[in-house]
Amino acid sequence: AALDAIAKGCNLPLEDGLKAETEAFLPLIGSPISRNLIAVFFMTQRLQKDAGTADASVKPRDVGQVGVIGAGIMGAGIAGANVRRGVPALLIDAAPAALEKGVAAVAKSLQSRVEIGRMTIPEATAALSRLSSSLTVNALSDRDVVIEAIVENEAAKVKLYGEIEKLLPPGAILASNTSTISISRMAKSVKAPERFAGMHFFNPVDRMQLVEVIRGEKTGDATVVTLVALAKRIGKTPIVVRDCPGFLVNRILFPYLNESLVMLEEGASPRGLDKAATAFGMPMGPVTLNDLVGLDTSLYAGRVINTAFADRAANTHILDDLVAAGRLGQKTGAGFYTYAKPGRGADDPALTAMLEKQGKTRREIGMEEMTDRLFLPMLTEASRVLS
Repeated sequence: AALDAIAKGCNLPLEDGLKAETEAFLPLIGSPISRNLIAVFFMTQRLQKDAGTADASVKPRDVGQVGVIGAGIMGAGIAGANVRRGVPALLIDAAPAALEKGVAAVAKSLQSRVEIGRMTIPEATAALSRLSSSLTVNALSDRDVVIEAIVENEAAKVKLYGEIEKLLPPGAILASNTSTISISRMAKSVKAPERFAGMHFFNPVDRMQLVEVIRGEKTGDATVVTLVALAKRIGKTPIVVRDCPGFLVNRILFPYLNESLVMLEEGASPRGLDKAATAFGMPMGPVTLNDLVGLDTSLYAGRVINTAFADRAANTHILDDLVAAGRLGQKTGAGFYTYAKPGRGADDPALTAMLEKQGKTRREIGMEEMTDRLFLPMLTEASRVLS
C-alpha cells in the first residue's frame, strides 16, 4: 500500500498526493491483517516482560560463561549468538575437523554482519575473542550454563550427560537443544534434574529469534528464569513450554508439513504447495522448508510426533523413499527439488515418477483447497496446545 501511494502520488501536487495516500491507507484500518499485526506487537511486548515463571520472587542466576557441546550447524550458531552479545562461549567437539568447521562458521557469520553494516570490525574482533574451543569436555569445569547440541539421538545424549555432569561446577545448568526428545525422560539420567531443561534454538540461529525453554517435570523455577534471561540477553525471544512431543513449534508445524506430504501424494505439485503457503504469508513453502531442514531430520522428527498424535497423523511414504534414495534436501543437492547451485531449487521429473509409484489416484488440487488443508490443521493443533 505504501509503495502504491508513492507510485501514484510522487508526481502529483501535494494535495492530490496526500489524497492518494489516504485512499491507500483507509482500507488498512481495522483490517484482519492490521488487527493481527497489532495483536502480535502486544504479545511480543508481553513476552519481553515475562520472566518465565509466575513467581516473581525467583531471580535468574548470573551467567558469566556458556559451554556448547557439538560444533555442527546448531552448536556453532548457538555459540555465535552468545559471543555476539558479549557472553563468552566455549565450543566443544570431539572431532577436530568438525570443531574447525564450527569455529570457521562463527567467524564467517560475524564477517557477514560486518559486510552488511550490522557490526564494526572491532566489534566482530571482540566477539570472536570471546569464543574458545576444545576437543575435550574437561574444559567445561568453569561454565555456568552448558548447552548440548549433538546429534538427535537419545542414547548418545544420555551417555554424554553421564560424562559431563560430574565435571560441571556447583549450580551449573545443563540444557539440551533437542527438538523432539522428552526432557522429563532424559532428566532421569542426571543427578540434578532440577537444573536440567530444554533450550531449543531454531536454524539458522543467527536469524531465528524464537527459543523454546522446555520445562521438564522436575525442572526448577530458577533454571527456567535463568535460561529465559540468557535467551533475552543474547537477543532472542524465549517462550516457556511444557514437555510434550514436538514441544510447541514442531507440534504445530508438523500437521502442516504432514498435510503437504498427503497432498503431494494425491497430486498437488511441489511448486503449487509452496505458492499457496507463501501467498498466505509464510516466508517459504512446506516443500522448500523440508529441503532446507533436511528430509532425514523431518522424517525422524515426524515419526516421533506422528506416533504421539496418531489420531490425527496420516501415513505417507514419499519422505521414506527420498531418504532411502539419498535425497536429503539442499545439503545433498537434491530432495523434493534439485540444487545444482545454492538458492531456489529446480523442479525434478524424477520426483513425479517417485510419487506415481505410491499407487494413489492423483488429481489436480486447487489453491483454495491447498491453503485450507495446510493451515487449518495448524489452527486446530494450536487450540489443543492451549487446552
